Amino acid sequence: MPDLVLGTAQLGMNYGINNEDGKPSKTESFKILDYAYNENIKMVDTALAYGDSEKVIGDYKNSFKICSKMPSLSNMNNGDIEKTFNKSLNNLKVETIDYYLIHDFQDALKQDVIHFLKKYKKEGIINNTGVSVYEPEEADKIINTGLYDSIQIPLNILDTRFLQKGLLSNKNITIFIRSIFLQGLLFLDYDKTPENLSEASSYLKKINDFCDDHNVNLVNLIFTLMRIK
Repeated sequence: MPDLVLGTAQLGMNYGINNEDGKPSKTESFKILDYAYNENIKMVDTALAYGDSEKVIGDYKNSFKICSKMPSLSNMNNGDIEKTFNKSLNNLKVETIDYYLIHDFQDALKQDVIHFLKKYKKEGIINNTGVSVYEPEEADKIINTGLYDSIQIPLNILDTRFLQKGLLSNKNITIFIRSIFLQGLLFLDYDKTPENLSEASSYLKKINDFCDDHNVNLVNLIFTLMRIK
């Protein structure tokens, strides 16, 4: 089974379609991190854009491997890439980031970004680089450049585009999968689906009916259909 990574967007802000409690307190966040750490999940996924998620992780007692992300250049003050990266280092209280991903695909092939990543990787401050993508075509472009060590892709039982393209069989790059539970949508009662996601209601009902008819746990079904086992 591939390594599991704990997504921590909700530790820093109100996040998730099925989130009724909002951002957890620092005490609750530490309990979540404790549980993950004790269950041998040793990497967390975070970003400077996730509120104070990086700071929560930085204040936590145990050390995780870190995957963080560079904000879009359009959101940076004066496009200061190094200053922004160093802010993440300070937040996380680390000297090295294991995986540093480009959050905005549009920035991935810009020369100032590539130069920065090469420099920091050469100096050992970044161990691996990567790009967070939304479309299979974007993943293909990144893989074909040979510039990056990893990509992060969305994949779940309602969105199997990357699986159908055979991208998960690529052995030349590390692949991080996000949105497996669709921000909790897959655990939402189908008759309580938000209006802006009403199209998902019928699919959720089919999934729930299948689980009931075959006595299958939803989490096990999700992982099995994703062939992540």
